[in-house]
Amino acid sequence: MTEQLETILVGFGSIGESLTSDPCMRQHFNAITHAEVLQELTAFNFVAVVDPSPEARQKATRDWNVPHIFADIKDAVDTISPDVAILACPPDVRMHCFQELRGVRGIILEKPVASNFDDAQAIMDLSRQRQQLVQVNYWRRADENL
Repeated sequence: MTEQLETILVGFGSIGESLTSDPCMRQHFNAITHAEVLQELTAFNFVAVVDPSPEARQKATRDWNVPHIFADIKDAVDTISPDVAILACPPDVRMHCFQELRGVRGIILEKPVASNFDDAQAIMDLSRQRQQLVQVNYWRRADENL
C-alpha cells in the first residue's frame, strides 16, 4: 500500500464540514465536504483540524474522530508536519496560513484564493519558490456537462 499523506484541514465551517447535512447537496453528491472526502479517500490520513472556534474543534473530534485539533495553524504544523493542507478558512487569513505551510507538499485552496490580488500573487510566488503543488478547489455543480 502507498504511504498515506498526513493531511490537515484548516477551517471547519460550511465547506469543511457542515454542508454534510444539506439535503439538496446530498441528492447530487456522495461527498460534499472536505471532511467527507478525507475520510473516504485512503490516500489521505485526516489527522487534524485547525479552527479558531471551540465548537468547530469539538465537532471535529466528536463527529469525525479527528485525532488532533488546533486553534492555531502554527501549532498544527509544528506538531503534525503535514504533507497536505486544505485551506477552507476565510480568504482574509489564507496568506497567513500559507506562510506557515513551509514543508507541506500540496495545498488545496478554496476560492477565492485570497482577499486581494497582492496576497494571491504572493501565494503563487511562494508556492513556486517552495516547489509546492497548489490547487484551487472549484466546484462546477451547475455545469450540465458534469
